[in-house]
Amino acid sequence: YDPAGNECYVASLSTRIPKNHCSLVTKENQIFVCGGLFYNEEIQDDPLSSYFLQYDPLDSDWLGMPPLPSPRCLFGLGEGENSIFVIGGKELKEGEKTLD
Repeated sequence: YDPAGNECYVASLSTRIPKNHCSLVTKENQIFVCGGLFYNEEIQDDPLSSYFLQYDPLDSDWLGMPPLPSPRCLFGLGEGENSIFVIGGKELKEGEKTLD
């Protein structure tokens, strides 16, 4: 969203970007998206993803980052001291286990 021009922009139309229960944070005009539920018809037993993606709005391009250590959803992200932090969430591989 551009508040100066009051316009919205679509960051991605890709079906490979998780859009359900993922988390995002911004840092230095970049958008970071990670985790979430990604329904893959070929792998129905494993709907969680460990994606960690960086979006550069100036280039309109997604970059793959190193994945999260474990797939999760419903978690928070924070930024501080030149780092991005993943906080809590759920890892459904082990039966609705809450991560603290």
